[in-house]
Amino acid sequence: MTINKLEFICPFCKGDLEEDAGAFRCPKCEKRYFSLSGIYDFTGKFSSIQELLRSDGKARLLYEGYDSHDHKGLLKLEEEYNQKWRESLPQEIQELYAGFSKGMMERGRQRYDQAKAAIRDFGATTGHGSALDIGCSSGATLFHIAGEFGHATGIEPAISKLIIAKKYAQENAIDNVTLICGVGEYIPIKSGSFDFVHALNVIEHVPDQQKAIGEIHRVMAGGGVLCFDSRNRYDIFKPEPHVKVRFVGFVPRGLQGRYVKYMNKMEYEGIRLLSCFELSRLLRPLFGGSFKVMFPRLTDAGTGFNTIYGILQKVPALSFVFKVFFPTYQVVAVKR
Repeated sequence: MTINKLEFICPFCKGDLEEDAGAFRCPKCEKRYFSLSGIYDFTGKFSSIQELLRSDGKARLLYEGYDSHDHKGLLKLEEEYNQKWRESLPQEIQELYAGFSKGMMERGRQRYDQAKAAIRDFGATTGHGSALDIGCSSGATLFHIAGEFGHATGIEPAISKLIIAKKYAQENAIDNVTLICGVGEYIPIKSGSFDFVHALNVIEHVPDQQKAIGEIHRVMAGGGVLCFDSRNRYDIFKPEPHVKVRFVGFVPRGLQGRYVKYMNKMEYEGIRLLSCFELSRLLRPLFGGSFKVMFPRLTDAGTGFNTIYGILQKVPALSFVFKVFFPTYQVVAVKR
């Protein structure tokens, strides 16, 4: 089934889809998918829009307020909703979440600029054809990508974020974007569809990281470029970014949850940071030698890190050792 020049397939069995009473049905596995005002739900969790909205209070709030609020208004509704469940979190984590939506689009531009710089450093080129942004959230990076590609697709597991993204696209007359509710392990698009795949703050949240990389490789066109960032498991300079606890990555994975619970009383689930060595093992089976785990362009990391970065560029041996403990990585891979 082709929509917006994209050929949709069943994300689970990869079978062709048929239209079925305003929804999409896979004759092969009998799963049904539907559209919520132009946002395509391919999670396979719900049998109807009504069931989805009953199960997701935030999505229902934003959906019902869509026509009466502009983009900023929807962001405010979301923030008010989020404040309720944040009350039980440590104060510094509350502040971290509260500030996330502020300056969202500018931060998205900066991250996309970093990605493009990494691609240039790798010696690859992109900026044409079709792009995919995995974990696109409410579109902070997606819409900057759309400005440089013929078409951009965003995949995000939280449909509430996609409702906000749709409002931004509507207000800014952006008509070359497709929004999909789904996950990176099950991409509902035919193989070889994308010239560029981007993922910001995503890989550490993916339950099956190897499967996600396999799906990304499948949907990339020959010569296509993948770029994503990854916080380092063995960072010695900064606290773990999700819970603000130091040295979590040095604790055995099976004990990390207990360690975080002891340190700041937070749950630590659904997060799996990777080292530079683990990233290499993840990518090599599919990309061979056509990838690089590198230092990012630290435009917003402060003068101290930028000074260190400059030194490392000139001393390769020191760079290799320092890389093991650096806070974050930028990864670029090309499908040969």
